Amino acid sequence: LSFPAIMRKDGKIYIYPENYKSGKLYLYEYDLNTNQCKLAGVLCDVPLTDAVYRNIDGIDYIFSTRGENPNGKNLGVYSRGEDGKFTLSNTILFQENIARMAGDF
Repeated sequence: LSFPAIMRKDGKIYIYPENYKSGKLYLYEYDLNTNQCKLAGVLCDVPLTDAVYRNIDGIDYIFSTRGENPNGKNLGVYSRGEDGKFTLSNTILFQENIARMAGDF
């Protein structure tokens, strides 16, 4: 697992490391008392790479490239659905192969 991005929400700490080879983006809850992570669910049923979560104007988004072409020109914008999972809502096309986040905003 790589790119261990951290999300803080509702007083809890979550980690969503890249693991695109699994085909999904998993969310883990970090327990401060036990210093352990436990699976909290699936954020997205797509093999995302270097995903970055942001809440913008009250809407939850994930920005990421996909595992099939992680270093390409297409940056996917995923928004959270009513089921809690993120699905593709927009794509940003760059002129060069610079779409992969490879770090936080």
